[in-house]
Amino acid sequence: MAPPKSTLEKKRKTTRGSSSRSQPSETQEENLVLNYDQDRFISKAHSDRFHQVIMGRALLPERRVELKPGEYDHIQEELEMRRWNFVLASLPDEIDEVLVKEFYANAWEPDHSQPHSRVSKVRGKLVRYDRRSMNRILNTLMFQPCPLGAFMSSYPDHDLIASTLCLPGYGYQLGTSGTLVRILRKHLNSLATIWSLFTFTNICPNSHTSDINLERSYMVYAIITGIDMDVGAYISQEMALIANMYVCGYCASKFLSVCMNMTRFVSVERIY
Repeated sequence: MAPPKSTLEKKRKTTRGSSSRSQPSETQEENLVLNYDQDRFISKAHSDRFHQVIMGRALLPERRVELKPGEYDHIQEELEMRRWNFVLASLPDEIDEVLVKEFYANAWEPDHSQPHSRVSKVRGKLVRYDRRSMNRILNTLMFQPCPLGAFMSSYPDHDLIASTLCLPGYGYQLGTSGTLVRILRKHLNSLATIWSLFTFTNICPNSHTSDINLERSYMVYAIITGIDMDVGAYISQEMALIANMYVCGYCASKFLSVCMNMTRFVSVERIY
């Protein structure tokens, strides 16, 4: 017959047993990781991003440029020539805020060392927003390379751009170091004002539709002078950047909700 165990041995056994029970099993850890709506979100991290970060951001409905019949016919002709009249200049009025934010959450890619896949997820459906997909959805033309990009890289004549966009006697505002910074909205001529507003509301949405920075001045100049641009590439790139800007607590002011065959731009409140 074995001798009775000491009190110390019993305590050790109890302690070992309690410690073993306190450690979660691999199955429990896996269930904890998968504790999210897998039909809606790519991962738990994306689900947390949606609920903890993005749902607290405000969406600003897109403002639209509407021209009356016969008003600035050449602008309508330009829209038709660029195929911007099909979707880009005729955006629907209603948006589904939850779907937009769901798209935004799933478009986030935390690994910045890898190229952005330009794929998101909305209600269980994968949604591609690469340049080809965006041009197909918007029914716009795709260019390779982008003529506007080539123009921006060719040392543009800023005096010529200023004379095309500005009222007589006005031009770019200079920064403290003497570099070109922006053109004030009040210094734009009527045609440049209309096209700058169009870019703010339909191409690169922004809640502050006022002065135009250097890059936007190139875009407005390109539109007025007939330089082609791959609008799908610009929108795709902006969406990819915006999806990851939330990491830094910085909200951009543009978004494109794409769910199946529906498209819609909305502005997202800027937070600095």
